Amino acid sequence: MISQILPVFIIIAFGFLLSVVHIADDSWVRILNKFGLYAGFPFLIFGSLISVDSSVLREQIPTFFTTIALLYGFMLLLYLLIKVSRVPTDRGITYFLGGYNANTGYLGFPLILALFPASGATIGLIVAAYSICTFTLGLFLLESLSGEDKHVSEIFRYIATSPLLIAAVAGLVVVITGLTLPPLVIRTVDMIKAAASPVVLIGLGIFMHRKINVRKLFGPLTVILVTKMAIFPLVFLLIRWIFPLDHTFDIAILEASMPLAITNFALSDRYPMDKELMVSAIIISTILTPLVFPIFVALI
Repeated sequence: MISQILPVFIIIAFGFLLSVVHIADDSWVRILNKFGLYAGFPFLIFGSLISVDSSVLREQIPTFFTTIALLYGFMLLLYLLIKVSRVPTDRGITYFLGGYNANTGYLGFPLILALFPASGATIGLIVAAYSICTFTLGLFLLESLSGEDKHVSEIFRYIATSPLLIAAVAGLVVVITGLTLPPLVIRTVDMIKAAASPVVLIGLGIFMHRKINVRKLFGPLTVILVTKMAIFPLVFLLIRWIFPLDHTFDIAILEASMPLAITNFALSDRYPMDKELMVSAIIISTILTPLVFPIFVALI
């Protein structure tokens, strides 16, 4: 397993080094993440889905909807706990996003794919599930926590224009209709999707080169890290043990064990949150991933 996942962390370390020697800075992170969001990962999801048989895809429907149900349930639980505890608005929003929103795409996709090469379609569906949940109930709950009021039409616009969701829907249409794409299109998709993981992993490494104050934020950091890196994936694991779900749900468990998503920090421009706490949680959870991920691999 180490030989399979080590290249992922070597690429992250390479990005970190680029920042250390002042070749790269935060402006790179924005550009590389945009490539991942609008080109790399949409093509990766689309390419992974069109490569599977429709009968195989149908077998993964329970995993897809179970993941959505668990995400919605966990998000509501976090929301209620935050409301009851009456924490400040910025801290509450940080706890909410930090408690469930995982790096399923930028880190989860390459990491799990390196270990399970045939799991691309399943990962694509799970990434789409996170996107659906975040841009539906997630936005409503964020608006409630922030005290703002976003119009329903704007929520639907977020959903309809999500590149990851569009890619998932397009891939499903191709598989379900049995449409045969020209070899030229398939080769083009393959070339772009091959660039997705390395590019965003370098961006992740660059992002991680920043100072954090662990002592100052020890308490709230512990709350976020325990919730996201232990409780959240253990809920998925418990469901796997209780209900007769097939092996594809193992991928959902591993995605749940991923560190906090960098997009959480990007959302700080839209919602009031404790930016220092969020950045610290993203960096530390990513550092903990080489320790946490193998544990859940062993448990599934």
